[in-house]
Amino acid sequence: MSFFTGLFSRLTDREEHPENEILDAQGVTRSEAESFVLGELERRREERRFLELQWQINSNFLYGNQRCDVNLRSGTVEQYQDANDGLEAEVFNQIEPLYKTRQANLNKVSYAMTVRPRTSELDDISKAKVSTELLRYKQNASGFDKFKSQLVGWAEITGTAFILNWWNPDAGDKIGEITVTEEDEDGRTIESVKSVFGGDIEYGLLSPFEVFPETIYKSEVEDQRSIIIEQVLSVGEIYDLYGIEVGGKSIETYSVSPVEGAGGYGYVATVSKLTSRTADNSEKVITYYEKPNRRYANGRMIILIGERLYRYGDLPYGKIPLISVKSDEIAGQFFGRSFIQTLIPLQRAYNGMMNTIHDYAKRLSMSTPLVEEGSVEDMDELLDNVFVPGNAVVYKKGYTKPAFMDVPDFPSDLHTQIAKIKNDMEYAAGVSQLMVYGQKNGVTSGTAIENLTEIDNTRLSITGENIRAGILKLAELWLEMYKKCVSGYRVLHIVGSNDAGDVLVWCAEDINSYDIRFDTENELIYSEEKQNQNFQVAYSMGLFA
Repeated sequence: MSFFTGLFSRLTDREEHPENEILDAQGVTRSEAESFVLGELERRREERRFLELQWQINSNFLYGNQRCDVNLRSGTVEQYQDANDGLEAEVFNQIEPLYKTRQANLNKVSYAMTVRPRTSELDDISKAKVSTELLRYKQNASGFDKFKSQLVGWAEITGTAFILNWWNPDAGDKIGEITVTEEDEDGRTIESVKSVFGGDIEYGLLSPFEVFPETIYKSEVEDQRSIIIEQVLSVGEIYDLYGIEVGGKSIETYSVSPVEGAGGYGYVATVSKLTSRTADNSEKVITYYEKPNRRYANGRMIILIGERLYRYGDLPYGKIPLISVKSDEIAGQFFGRSFIQTLIPLQRAYNGMMNTIHDYAKRLSMSTPLVEEGSVEDMDELLDNVFVPGNAVVYKKGYTKPAFMDVPDFPSDLHTQIAKIKNDMEYAAGVSQLMVYGQKNGVTSGTAIENLTEIDNTRLSITGENIRAGILKLAELWLEMYKKCVSGYRVLHIVGSNDAGDVLVWCAEDINSYDIRFDTENELIYSEEKQNQNFQVAYSMGLFA
């Protein structure tokens, strides 16, 4: 990436940089660095393989492919078939509406932040206001609200989502132009004019499929000694990010694609499945981050494209620029847990119950025929006609006429069990009928409905607080990166109060506090309706007179 300019030695030519070339003071050679990163990647991939299978199952159940399970022997997710093709095998997806309900409520949470001053002195208060405006401008200018929705979606499906941050010197406002003199392959001098930009922070979303920690048994990114990121990028994306021409190839990666995953009674239904696909003209980009330690005081950052080393140098910004956002924390685990994992056995039970009801209803009109041996000359003809209304059935005189087997009475408590499973799924998802349908059966009291709403919000607020904690860490990292990377004075054109234009002039010295707080309480705990009600009560008491 262009933000590595000046920080890393560029190793692009095998002849110029042989495999035994020493890269640092520790005596690490090029081939040793490549072997080390690739070996660590495979070790870490094997350590978290069972988690990756769970993420695939979660995604499949969300998208409707619920007739699958993990094959522990092969370590893959496989489709399974019913023992009897004559039985209903439909999918009645209850996870998707619960997922959308949770995501809609989590997206209501506000993430506007304020930086508190380091001291009570006027200079520190003024600098804290500059940092606050800088954070708000960055959120608005970069489309953080849309990014947040995708972030919450990945965290809800797999349990964890990641935000990768970097400094791009070719981003930001244009500050001038310079003339660059270069030599071509024939040794001729070529002059070109290039634009110079102020630089800015850029960030992107990573799924847990792309992140490999040193160990899965340490909770936070800060606790990890090193982290590896593996991405599959097209050759065009690699050139845009790194300025390097590489030869592409076909690589297996994950995607959502349609498959035959449900049906019954002679028809097939198509559902979506998270499965592997082939990405053409692409290559793997492997980035190794190692935080500062006794051996490497400035840390290390190693980049491989394919299996070839392209960057080797210090870790920028003094820390691993990766932020994790979890849906549900697991003590002593790096990756979080998705609510879908709890719903999977309940969803399987719900599908089984609903298919049983459909099978029973169809048996009422198409039960098993009983035919006395010898009474019918052509059994195939009988089976073709017996289920067609109005068709005649011919049998021999003196034999018992064909009849249908009696269908047993439908169990009366089956509907009760189905309703219980749905309630259990809503409870496990942290929502209720009030959130999903806007009403609660048997509840008409306004006070009771308000209490149920607060209970629902309280359960869902755990995930909301986890997301807010991750975004606070992101804001702190942004300020640290601005402090380290910005040179000179910057000018921001922002919108002030009453939509009036304003100009903010700042420099790196204006950032001296990293004590960041959200402007509002978690709306899932302290809703807008509750805030309005408290205001009305205080107003009626004359507290605002």
